[in-house]
Amino acid sequence: MPKFYFDIRINGNALHDDIGLEVNALSDARAQAIEALGEVVKDHHKRSWDASSITVGVRDESGTTLILAQAVLTVHESSAGTE
Repeated sequence: MPKFYFDIRINGNALHDDIGLEVNALSDARAQAIEALGEVVKDHHKRSWDASSITVGVRDESGTTLILAQAVLTVHESSAGTE
């Protein structure tokens, strides 16, 4: 079973996966990357409303990046309705 590594980058700050995850196929790694991206987005918005770029990169065992899943978060608040 192939092993893939899931690196996370938030606003340029990188967290490199040194453990990896064995999955059946690249399509499963893609699904894991998208799920991880959603979890990071959900967790990150609780701590910061700043514009954010969040990327999950999937590497194979040779270190080649095969997938990049990215979300860009921007929150605009209207001054209407504020006191």
